[in-house]
Amino acid sequence: MRKVLVLAVGVLALAGAGCNATAPYAAKVNGATISQGDLNTELTAIRSDPAYLNQIQSQSQVTGAGEDSFDSSFVAQVLNRQIVFQLVHQEAGRRGITISSQDLSLARADTASALGGASVLNGLPVSYQNTLIRHSAEVTALEARLARVDISPAAMAQYYATHQQSFVQQCVSHILVTTQADAAALRAQIVAGASFADVARSQSQDQASAANGGQLGCGPTGRFVSGFEQAVDALPTGQLSQPTQTQFGWHLIEVTSRQPLSLAQAQPQIRAALLANAQTALTSTLQRDESRASVAINPRYGTYATRGNQTGIVPPSAPPSSTLNFVPTNASSSLSGSGALPAGTGSTSP
Repeated sequence: MRKVLVLAVGVLALAGAGCNATAPYAAKVNGATISQGDLNTELTAIRSDPAYLNQIQSQSQVTGAGEDSFDSSFVAQVLNRQIVFQLVHQEAGRRGITISSQDLSLARADTASALGGASVLNGLPVSYQNTLIRHSAEVTALEARLARVDISPAAMAQYYATHQQSFVQQCVSHILVTTQADAAALRAQIVAGASFADVARSQSQDQASAANGGQLGCGPTGRFVSGFEQAVDALPTGQLSQPTQTQFGWHLIEVTSRQPLSLAQAQPQIRAALLANAQTALTSTLQRDESRASVAINPRYGTYATRGNQTGIVPPSAPPSSTLNFVPTNASSSLSGSGALPAGTGSTSP
């Protein structure tokens, strides 16, 4: 017998696909159904990929107190996002927007980039990969239509040709310490012949990169906080930086390689650049759609409410007071990261 998503104290316990004949829906948006199975599938997919789950857990409480359970506020967040993407789908349909195989191919690269790499995306179930990719494609197509921006392959190729110096993949390593004096002392050791990787492993306070000899991986320009990014961009390949300060502390930096990106590799950045001023039009359109939408929530997941100019779900475990745990749909942030959870910040702290 298939089990259902059941309410526990403060959590939703996931045991399989929903099959409640009297209430099979999780939400209804202008008559379109988001089923309990749709919600369960996304929750199961999130938990199935450790790399993806770790990203989300750094920003949200995902699991509940019970075995195989999810925090009810997180379930509300996921369902809210599904509501927003349903509104995107409906708006795209009203405007006659269709998604081509080329759109989906480009959206795969966008989605992988938003998740932190193809390995994270490929670790998810194929059906959920396809869901995220289609969400990304619909958001991008609607955004471009509303802002009257050309993101065709020809337009991207032209942008690439005129901005090619911006599309470089850099492999970067760093050592993070507390004071300038500490950074200077470690720099002197490395200049005298000590291995950068060995010093990073033993001295860097960034434990994640220290375990890899200070390596921060390879990626396009613009992925670090501003002070760090400026130092990276000015540093010749293979040269050790002077002590560099950011809000995280003092860094020693090495750029171990620097290679130009191909047009195909640069496409996510190019689309982001072309659509840089298009977010306002998308946000205002979805806020209008939200205000006019007829939304019903299955009571097991909470109630749909309005607070100020925001709408969202109040999870069923919230106490009946003015401090209800309100989870707004917030269309703009829900669409960050090409439909992936959690929403991206647009920069990576070293």
